[in-house]
Amino acid sequence: MEEAKKFLPPIPDGYQIFEKSLEVAGVTHREKACERFARGQQQSLRLEPEPSNRHDKNAIRIIGVWIDSSGKEQSTRVGYVDRDVAKILTQHGYVPSVLPRLKSIFPMESRDHVWVGISYQILGPKGGLKDYAYHAFRTQGGQTRKLPNRRSRASSKAKVRKTDDDEGEGSTLGCIWYFGTLVFAFYVIVISFQEWSLWAAIPAALLVGFIWLRYVGGFRAD
Repeated sequence: MEEAKKFLPPIPDGYQIFEKSLEVAGVTHREKACERFARGQQQSLRLEPEPSNRHDKNAIRIIGVWIDSSGKEQSTRVGYVDRDVAKILTQHGYVPSVLPRLKSIFPMESRDHVWVGISYQILGPKGGLKDYAYHAFRTQGGQTRKLPNRRSRASSKAKVRKTDDDEGEGSTLGCIWYFGTLVFAFYVIVISFQEWSLWAAIPAALLVGFIWLRYVGGFRAD
């Protein structure tokens, strides 16, 4: 296989894109199977849960289906769904209602080796993207996934701008705190010298210096 093959068949009625672009995991362990799949015709994918998998109870294997040169339908496991996505699909009951949509079959190569890569999309019931995005967010510990939703992307940009503003505000307050404590430290040392004596001011200066270096001096305004 020298060039990538692109597919993306029509989206069935009642479905929409949940995951825009994923790659089949584990293809390097199924090279011969992936090559047979790549050489076939009318390729498609199928998902099969694998709860007996000893490494991951949420595992979902991906079955490649194609028509061979004799016109017969063939199928074989080509790899697995990404671990994080499989966890979302399995734990929230999406497996029976989602479909894999073959995107492309393409050559992958390292320094001295070439194998077949497979990319695909996940389609889910229309109107369910919002709930899927919520489950994805919760399942992955609050880390936002890139989903095919323009409003989500705009919201993410807004969050980035807000974060930048917050950092700028934090830097300003940090500078005030930094120099304020510095002035206070000098004030304590001077008062100690004036009110008591040099021998009282020295321990006070050492104490203030230690506290300032320990809790303030490590602050970076940038």
